[in-house]
Amino acid sequence: MRLDKNVSEIILAFKKILDKTWPEIEEFRRKDETGALLADWGQSCWERTVEKILFQNEEGALQPYGEGGNVCDGPRISEPEKKETHQIVCIGKRENVGDVLGKEKLKVSEENPLIFEQFVTMKENFYYAEHPFDYCLLKNGDKERVIKVVELDFYLSQKSS
Repeated sequence: MRLDKNVSEIILAFKKILDKTWPEIEEFRRKDETGALLADWGQSCWERTVEKILFQNEEGALQPYGEGGNVCDGPRISEPEKKETHQIVCIGKRENVGDVLGKEKLKVSEENPLIFEQFVTMKENFYYAEHPFDYCLLKNGDKERVIKVVELDFYLSQKSS
């Protein structure tokens, strides 16, 4: 897996968007009868901010944010036919970081990065896609990990074929 560049500033700016708009989205979510508003909102923001900034003058598409949107039988909101070419991966700022879901310390390095799924918060020993978005839901194969945002750096990586 090749890490193209550190994109922490962009990803953390996206997190700020989620944090600042949460009160309004939470109000709309209470009125949403489809159950898709939260996923659609996250995916739309992801495509319109992070993806647009990363791929301004080149072809490319990121993995969906969280579960992605619920449009056109696929996870993308705009350009549903676009195929994922890149993903966001995380590396620990220190040698070991704390996985609060698995209750263990992990070495998350360039040789062993975790794939970013979405920002979450922890309540009663489980994660939820809700404010204050102070944790990251990450994947290591099929295993889910939850690590504090402040313990991680974010990188753009090409997806393996």
